[in-house]
Amino acid sequence: MSELPRKFTALVTPFHSDEKVDYAGLRENIDYQVRQGWAPLVLGTTGEAPTIDSREFKKIVRAAVEETAGRLPVMVGTGTNSTKATVDKTEIAKKLGADVALVVMPYYNKPEPAGQLDHFRAAAEAGLPIVMYDIMGRTGRAIDYGVICELARHPNVVGYKAATHELKDGTFHVLSEMVARELSSETFRVWSGDDGRTLTLMEGSDAHGVISVASNVYPEEVGELVDRVAEGDFSSAARINALLDPLFQALFRESNPIPVKAAMNLRQAAGYEGMHAGAYRLPMTEPREATVTELREVLSNLKLI
Repeated sequence: MSELPRKFTALVTPFHSDEKVDYAGLRENIDYQVRQGWAPLVLGTTGEAPTIDSREFKKIVRAAVEETAGRLPVMVGTGTNSTKATVDKTEIAKKLGADVALVVMPYYNKPEPAGQLDHFRAAAEAGLPIVMYDIMGRTGRAIDYGVICELARHPNVVGYKAATHELKDGTFHVLSEMVARELSSETFRVWSGDDGRTLTLMEGSDAHGVISVASNVYPEEVGELVDRVAEGDFSSAARINALLDPLFQALFRESNPIPVKAAMNLRQAAGYEGMHAGAYRLPMTEPREATVTELREVLSNLKLI
């Protein structure tokens, strides 16, 4: 496939007050992101994917494909802790016109390396290029490094989303940095899955870009950060990163996507476009007042509200 972009936004799934999907709002968000140069990832962690039913899954993917209209690739989160369900979702996403699938390390099951290998290989053979998604805080286990190395040679495994770390040989070992440094190539790309580490991973470890949460809220400046570091302008990138760091921190005061939806709701209330977020779907809940207060201060300092 053609080169995948450096910038993907891990989009929220906007809900109405009755917790039904706000498809019109989703389409507006996608169009806004694409106009800012961000390719959409729908139904990832930030999109509250575990609470989305099969009918909604199809409608969301279709909306993303139609609204993007070939301007940028569409990534769809198809990973679950069931290999069969993951393959089925990946096949559906392909039929609906998606360009690439994001497949998370199976959560709760905590498979051994052999099971990880077979799981990702089955997903990769379902018809769409896949990006492996490593987020141990939600899955309980990181993808085994040997599994990543082997799958990096698979023609349909095109990348790795780095949002994890692990303990190795009794020491703190940053797996994502090692993967980026050792495996990034023209055919296998690494994206930061943590906005606060994008500069580090891109500058020091050859990561390709970011699959961002913060770009839901501030795509212009988060995009400028990625562009500057990609061009080798590390001093400008560092200044932007310092400016954005309070936002990066505030967006993870509570479980994602609670803070990012709260920030978008604040921006929408201030009249900004592309900020549809709305309600949460249980077990996600409304943010604590302290979180909203911090977000309001951060957004005000950035002149975003």
